[in-house]
Amino acid sequence: MAAYPLNREQIVRRIAFLDDAYRVPAGLTVSFPAGTISQPGDRGCITQTARVTDASQAKVRFQYRDDFDGPTTGYHMLQLRVDDALAWEEDVAGVDEGEVTVDLSQALGGKQQVRLSLGVYDRQGVGEFRLQVNFSALQVEGLELTQPTFGAGGWQQDVQGAFSLEFSAETGGGGRWKLPLIIMPPGLAGVQGPIHR
Repeated sequence: MAAYPLNREQIVRRIAFLDDAYRVPAGLTVSFPAGTISQPGDRGCITQTARVTDASQAKVRFQYRDDFDGPTTGYHMLQLRVDDALAWEEDVAGVDEGEVTVDLSQALGGKQQVRLSLGVYDRQGVGEFRLQVNFSALQVEGLELTQPTFGAGGWQQDVQGAFSLEFSAETGGGGRWKLPLIIMPPGLAGVQGPIHR
């Protein structure tokens, strides 16, 4: 069943699971527990030194989503940093599920290597703000990483406070079944047109 999908992409994704034809790329999960206090600057992120191979084409691309869709802003922030300089940021407030490409060509400034950091940073301390964030499908251009996907090896953990990190390996279905789909639409403009299987 697809209960209240927000858009066509969510329906298509559910069909892939019901048809056992899904692919879940290697990922990183960053978690912050309920009922826990944090301080500004607390973080859960991974870091790795990258060799610059083509600064003019340097990009980092990844998918992200979190499990918080409320309106509270200014606390947990998804961030990509280059040598501790902010390159990309997304507040966890609202629905966060998408893919981003971050152009780093201007951020490298003739450097031969840079330190990439990706994860969750607390701009303000929290007292009750449970969170789970998933980053996946990492790709880089113009940079060379020892560990080019999410996984142990080249990545180091940078954790301050109660954050925790977990890597997950790529998984996928084997096409062993094909189950029916019942859709409960939310009545939003983004869910239009028939879904053909």
